[in-house]
Amino acid sequence: MKTKGALLWELNSPFRVDEIEVGDPVDDEVQIRVHAAGMCHSDHHLTTGATPIGLPALGGHEGAGVVTKVGKNVTRIEEGDHVILAFIPACGECPPCLKGYRSLCDRGAVLLGGKAIADGTSRVHAGTIEVSPMNLLGTFAPYMTVHKDSVVKIDRDVPFETAAIIGCAVPTGFGSATNVAQVQPGETVVIVGVGGIGMSALQGAVILGAATSSRSTPHVETPKLVGLYKSGLLKIDEMVTTTYSLENINDGYADMLDGKNIRGVIKFSEADW
Repeated sequence: MKTKGALLWELNSPFRVDEIEVGDPVDDEVQIRVHAAGMCHSDHHLTTGATPIGLPALGGHEGAGVVTKVGKNVTRIEEGDHVILAFIPACGECPPCLKGYRSLCDRGAVLLGGKAIADGTSRVHAGTIEVSPMNLLGTFAPYMTVHKDSVVKIDRDVPFETAAIIGCAVPTGFGSATNVAQVQPGETVVIVGVGGIGMSALQGAVILGAATSSRSTPHVETPKLVGLYKSGLLKIDEMVTTTYSLENINDGYADMLDGKNIRGVIKFSEADW
């Protein structure tokens, strides 16, 4: 499928929106029409080389959308499902997963290698050139083909812009307060920086007494966080400061670096699909 994506061609340069081709799903994969993508600082780290990845790279690891195709062996996800992309895939079967540490799943060993988990080939190309998707996702494109272990099904009434940042910023910040620091009632908490992660950590510290904690794993945390959002306890809509088109991605990152956003989100529309 020919589409477009925000590519990084060389270090210390801006993202450039170019034509790309996304392959169809093979066994254990799904194709997703992306509706929203969070603009995380980790994707900015690609541009500086702080996060090492093969170039050219397709940015984006926070995202939400609708499943459009499923490959063989995909049983828990169907066409039409609304989903969040997990920035760390979890197979549920390797030793870390079986011990409850899904964030340490063996799948994570190949996250920045650029090759699809399913068959070890490149799923994204720019012409004849292989492209490395961030965390094997690449949400800075209207379509993506990813492994089923990177996909978490969600309720259809959750807005896509909200769902996108539940994939990384919210569980990272929320989990830092609830699971890592294990903040107790009455304790004083100091949070340095109140972007997407900081604001999520702040909320985690505030509502810790209202929720039980579990280990920081997207596949486990996501349903809990969606439930907290739907109950009104976790404020996520308010964290999305500004939405941008894919073509304005560099404006969004400039705003992030200037401290204008809690979280910027790329919003896709019919014109992109």
